Amino acid sequence: MAALQHLKRQIFGEDIFVSYSRSDGMDYALTVAAGLKGLVCYLDQLDTQPGEQIPHRVLRRLESSTVLVLLATPAAASSTAVAQEVKTFLKTSRPIIPVSVGGALENSDLWPLLKGAAISQVVPDESGTLTPTAQLLQRISSSFIYTRRAQWLRRIAIGTVVGVVGLLALAAVVSWRSIETAIAKADALVAEARETARTTVAAAEEEARRTRDRANYESFLRHEAEAKKGKR
Repeated sequence: MAALQHLKRQIFGEDIFVSYSRSDGMDYALTVAAGLKGLVCYLDQLDTQPGEQIPHRVLRRLESSTVLVLLATPAAASSTAVAQEVKTFLKTSRPIIPVSVGGALENSDLWPLLKGAAISQVVPDESGTLTPTAQLLQRISSSFIYTRRAQWLRRIAIGTVVGVVGLLALAAVVSWRSIETAIAKADALVAEARETARTTVAAAEEEARRTRDRANYESFLRHEAEAKKGKR
């Protein structure tokens, strides 16, 4: 199973990239990831130290993910790194699921980037604990399934087009080779006809020359015979 998951990640990338702030959203991020059964989630919790710049390896995981889940806690909503993750993922045109914790997203600089998106609202309970709802987990799973299906269909469509183009190209090559073969055969037939015609003409000319020579010789003999008779 681990080998299959690794192979899937190499081909398709991560299923879900969870963008959050470790200062106030790690527990919630882990709970969300644990609730997404059967999906591979990436959380940058151990690979890098907190900071403003996102390592290239994390950006690569982000760009290859199918869905971005933004857990907009107050710290995440004001994080430059989280904003960079959102801006980077927006370029992929793949779905972003924003989760606004206590209205933090609407009051942040991220709001203009995501205005118009369907925002999931979450409020901590009395103990301050954040718990993902079944509706949120279902929304994330459904978005992933829909997007992955669309990716499969797009790949199938592209593969079909490439296959058809390849077959057409192969047919064109075969046809061109057939044409070249036909032209070569035609050239050979023309050359053979020309050689036959040349031989025939040469033979006819030779026969005509011999006939003319015989006629001249016979005419000479007649003249000789007449001359001898005149002398007598």
